Formats: sequence, structure tokens, C-alpha cells
Amino acid sequence: MTLSSGPGVDDLDPSALAAAMLVEEERRHETTRQQDETVVLGDDELLGVGGASMSLGQVLRVGGWFTVVVLVLLNLISELDGSAFAVLSPNIQKTFHLNDAALTAVNGLGAVAVFGGALPLGMLADRRFRPLLIGCTSALWGVFAMVSGLAASAWQFAAVRSMSGLGKGNGPVVSSLLSDRYPIKGRSRIFAFYNLASALGPSVGPVLAAGIATLAGGTEGWRWAFVVLGFPAIVLAVVSVFIPEPDRGGNEISGVVEDEVAQEFDGQLKTELEGETTTEAVAQSSPVPAPAAAEAISMSAAFDRLRKIKSFNALMCALGALGLAVSGAPVIYNVLLRDQYGLNALSRGYVLSLTSLGAIVGLVVGGPAADRLFRKNPASVLRLVAGMLAVFPFFYVASLYMPKIWMLVVIQLVAGAALAAPSAVIAAIVASIVPYRIRGFSFAIVGLYTIVVGGLIGGVVTGILADAVGGRTALSVVLPLACIGAAAYVAQASGHVRRDMSLVVEEIKEQLEENERVRNGTADDHFMQVRNLDFSYGPVQVLFDINLELAKGETLALLGTNGAGKSTLLRAISGLALPDRGVIRLNGQSITYLSPSDRVRQGVIQVPGGRATFPTMSVEENLLVGASTFIWDHERIEAKTEEVLELFPALRPLLGQSAGTLSGGEQQMLALAKALLLDPEILLIDELSLGLAPIVVQEILKVVERLKAAGTTMIIVEQSINVALTVADRAVFMEKGRIRFDGPTSVLLESGDLARAVFLGEDFT
Repeated sequence: MTLSSGPGVDDLDPSALAAAMLVEEERRHETTRQQDETVVLGDDELLGVGGASMSLGQVLRVGGWFTVVVLVLLNLISELDGSAFAVLSPNIQKTFHLNDAALTAVNGLGAVAVFGGALPLGMLADRRFRPLLIGCTSALWGVFAMVSGLAASAWQFAAVRSMSGLGKGNGPVVSSLLSDRYPIKGRSRIFAFYNLASALGPSVGPVLAAGIATLAGGTEGWRWAFVVLGFPAIVLAVVSVFIPEPDRGGNEISGVVEDEVAQEFDGQLKTELEGETTTEAVAQSSPVPAPAAAEAISMSAAFDRLRKIKSFNALMCALGALGLAVSGAPVIYNVLLRDQYGLNALSRGYVLSLTSLGAIVGLVVGGPAADRLFRKNPASVLRLVAGMLAVFPFFYVASLYMPKIWMLVVIQLVAGAALAAPSAVIAAIVASIVPYRIRGFSFAIVGLYTIVVGGLIGGVVTGILADAVGGRTALSVVLPLACIGAAAYVAQASGHVRRDMSLVVEEIKEQLEENERVRNGTADDHFMQVRNLDFSYGPVQVLFDINLELAKGETLALLGTNGAGKSTLLRAISGLALPDRGVIRLNGQSITYLSPSDRVRQGVIQVPGGRATFPTMSVEENLLVGASTFIWDHERIEAKTEEVLELFPALRPLLGQSAGTLSGGEQQMLALAKALLLDPEILLIDELSLGLAPIVVQEILKVVERLKAAGTTMIIVEQSINVALTVADRAVFMEKGRIRFDGPTSVLLESGDLARAVFLGEDFT
């Protein structure tokens, strides 16, 4: 075949090329859509969907009254503190001579501090004793809430409020604990019950805070409100330490085990065991064990995993928009009550107390309704939430233009009901779409989007706009735009929620099955396992249901044309790319969520394709970088350096030379030497022979043979079938993100279609 046998560049029709690209893109999206459909489970397998309902009494009997009551009281005290700031903000503004923008910024700083505590606490919630975390943080904000009443200047007040906010950052811990403590079928009601404090706080808090300030008298009577309200928080902080710690993921494990047992007994499993559905009770009736402790998940891996959950990402965007809408509203609203309606602190407290009753109604009605809808169709719950968020701003804005205060109160009641219910529903949905091992961190991300992305920015923007055009106009502009955006994102999340819930179930099932195989002694005796692995770059899926095993000491050749997904698979194994779905195990332990550095410590070492060296550094310096995990052990560095130089003697005279001046073969030797310094348990080599002269390839193959003889496990990405036959015990051929062949390398030559696919890049079917 000659170059003239095909069309030249000048002969290409741009429109035809564009059409071909569109067809290929559509094919990729269709393949991804079909793959999505294969992992969406039916109602009988989705956790909390279908089946018999549970009354609130049953839900509370399973999880216990003590936990939720203590947490509700803590939340109530926290809301009282926030309500005190809102209703007394005009007095605080006057004391410290603050404009509207500065006042909302002080409030926003406290919100940022909440996030500052939430993120690390979210990680700790997935690892440590949660009641103790709740007790310590609650005591912290209680103390600083009291101290805020003693601030002598604006900057001191802002600093103390920020420290108080740090203690309030235990929301992810509380949400994680409630999710594990109470059954899935009652989560919306439990979160609604917990959030009642968020409604009762604005109902009781303004009157209580204003009453304390009035009794104290004077222009600075507001200080006593913070001092008095901080004391109960310290008492409850001590009590919260005695909350029982539930099993992480216990409800999800119970739900999956129930499904397995129900299938085994033809669906005759009783859904209720003397009114309880705890993990222990189900486990007694099931041959499936609870999962073993999973690997510690790094913050970066947890964040990357959450980014893969489509419905979660859409909900976070919605919460960011919602935070943008409502963060600055309470402060501006109170200023309007003072300036437009002439209300003093006590009168404002009465108004806020009355209007907060709408939120109570919304939670009381919305929680049970959400649980009922969730059992029928989780997507319908989110569509209802989207509708409520779209309606809320128009009622809220309309209330601000009412000529009479009673008219304002009536319309605010409706607005409050429309806004309150979604908070409980979204928390319950998040608990259902996120793997339980990163649930605490996921709730911290909820706070990140609500408070920082939306809250701080929204509060400052609203305050600046209020100073420029007035409070009414500012809220009339910000609220509708932001809330409609939030509603659109929630509606988008509804289209992905069933798939994301299905992936949670799949992950638990796979782990339970593996644990069962280990318990029965039937587990695969494989050094490394990749199961059910999918991977996407953004919306484009490139790996589909990859299943791969590797024995200790085995050398595997990973074959395929460019774009087949070979390098992406290596990146997933080494931790440089987090899969959308599936699990990766090493020595029987999951490493799916381990960071790349942690995998290196466990012996997973990758030599990336191309020139995997630092060109401006010398060869010796490159080797030192390769020894990064034991950089302070000089004796070991010397010993390991001598070992790799014996394997690659051509590098010894080049130690002082810059790596960028080496030939391609010498650079490949250096890249391998760096990897071997780390004593790999499994060595991943991307493009072993690409671009190298045959004589250099032969030298490298000799080293590979020595590594094989030493028992090193290897996966080698290779496009040369001759090299594969030379070094590999087994070959895997990939095409368009799927494994098409897995077997002895000798079989490659016996299959004409497969050989053409490897050599010529033709499709293999």
C-alpha cells in the first residue's frame, strides 16, 4: 500500500470530516448510555425503594430516641445562636458602626469558619468515633458563642464569631451518624425531625434573644443574649459523648443482605424482625458476612470519587446556587423590618417567630411525603424539590412589598414551607447516592458548596447590592435568579439518581461476595484483581466493565491499538485515575480509593509512557527522586542504586550527565531504574519498546527476564506482538475500552482476526 492509495489532505471535505466526528461522538455517547442502562437496578434491588413502609415509631425504635433527641437539641441551640445574630444585627451594626456589606461579611466569615471545620471533620467522621467529635466541637462553639458577647471591637467580634463557626462545623459528622443510625426508609423523616430545630430556632430564637436583650437594657443589651445562649451548648456537648456509635454503612449492608436472603428463599424473607432491621439481626439470618474494614480513603481520592457521581455534582451546584440566594437574605430582611416597618428588636423577634412556623409545617409535611415518594421513585422526590425551589423566591419577594406587616407574615409562611422540606430531602438523597465509606466527607462537600460557594459570595454580593440599590431590590434580583438555577440543577440530578444508587448497591454486593469467597476458602488466588471497572474522561466513557486478574510473579502483556484504553487502565491501577465504578485489589485488599503515593508504598509502581525522566536533572539526581519513599535512608539508597546500576551498567558512566541528553533507550533504562529502586510488588510499564532501536529493546528485555526470574509481577503495555510473545506469560487484548481476548500469548498467532487487530489496528469481533 502506498500513500497515494488513499485521499490526500487536500481532498478531505471539511463538512464530511465534521460529520464523521459527530457520528463518532454520538456512537460514544450511545455506548455510554447503554452501559448506564445495564447498571441501573430494578426497584427490588435499589435500597429503600419498594417494599413495605415503616412508621416513624418503627424508625425510632430501630435507631433509638436518645440519638436524635440529643442531636436535635444541639441543633436547636446552634440555631438560637444564629437567630440571635440575625434579629440583633441592627443593634450589633449600631454598636460597631458597620454598613450592610460589612455586617453581612461578618456573618459570612462565621459561615466560612463552619466550612473550615467541616472538611477535616468530614474526613474524621469516616474514620473516628463520631459522638466524641460531636461533643468536642459543640463545646468549642458554645464557649466562643458566650465570648462573642464580650467583644470590644468589630474585629474582635468577627474573630470570635469565626471561632464559634469552627465548632459548628460538625454538620457532616451529625449527618453521617444519622444516616447510619436510622433505616433508609425513614431517612427523610429523621432529617426532617433533625431540621425541625432549624425551624424552631428562628421561631423561638428571635423572641428569646430579643427578650434577653430587652431585659438587659441599654444599647448593648444584645451582648447578654450570646452569653446566656452559649451555656446550654456546653451541657449538651457533654451528653452527646454518650450517643451510641452505629456501624458505618450498616443500613446499606442490611438492605443488600436482605435482598440476597430474599432471593435465596424465593422472596419469603420477613422484612421486619420483631420491629427491628439492624445489621446484626439480618446477619444472623444470612450467610453473607459484613464487609471487612476498607482501606483508608485519602481526601483527594474521596473528592475525585464524588466528582464521578453525576447526581451528587448536580445537587452540589444546586446547593451553591441556593446558598447564593439565601445567605444574605436574613440580615437584609431584618434591616428591612427595622427601616421599612419601624420594628424594634422585640417586634422583629415576634415577626420572625411567626414566619418560621411555615418551615415547621414544610418539614412536618415534607419529610413523610418524601419517604413515600422515595419508595416509589427516588427521581420523583427530586423533581418535587425542584418545583418547590422554583416557587419559593416569588413568594419571598412578594412578601417584601406588602403594605401591612400581617400580609408579609402570611406570605412568608408559604415561602418558608416551600424552602424547608428540600433540606431534609437532599440530605437523605446524598446518603443514598454516596458510598458509605466517604459519606462524612460528602456531607462536608455539601457544606462547602452551600456555605462557601454560595454563602460567602451570596452574602457579600447581596450586601453590596443592598447598599447600592436598597434591600428590597437586591433580594428581588438575587433570589429568583439563584433559586431558578438551583431548581434546574436539582431537576438534572433526578435523571441520574437511580444509576448512582445502583452503583452503591453494586459496590456493596461485590465486596460482600468477595468476603463470602474468602470466608468459604473459595476466593480467587490472585495477586491483583480488577473487577467491573468503568472509567470516563468527563462525559466520554473509555473503559467498560474491565475484569482482570494477575497471579503473583506473572507477566501480562496488555495489547491493543492506540486509544484502546491500555494506558488508562494502568493509570486506574496505579491510582492516577479514579474509576467511575468497580474495584481494584492487591493481595486481597481493596486499593480502589488509595492515593497514588499510598499505592507506591504498597509496591504498585508505574513507568509511564514516553520519557519518564526529569530532563534538566542528572541521572544520579533522577535516581534519588526515584527513591522518594526512603529518601532519608542513605544506606538503603546506596544499596538500591548499586543494584539497579548492575541491571543497567550503561547508566553508570552517565551518572553526572543530564537526563535530557540521553538517547531514547538510555532514558527508558533510567525510567525503569527509578521504578526498580522502590522494590515494586507489581510493576506497570507503559509502552516498553515504543520508539526504541531493536538492539536497545533486546537489552531491556534481558532486564525484564531477570525481573521475571526474581518473581516480580508485571503488566507491560506493548504494541509489538513479538515483544509480547518474548516476555509475557499471558496476553490481554483491548479494543475500544473493552477486553476482547485474555489468554496465552501463543493463541494470538493462531487467531487470524486477532493478529490483524494487533498488527494492523483492524476491528476485532
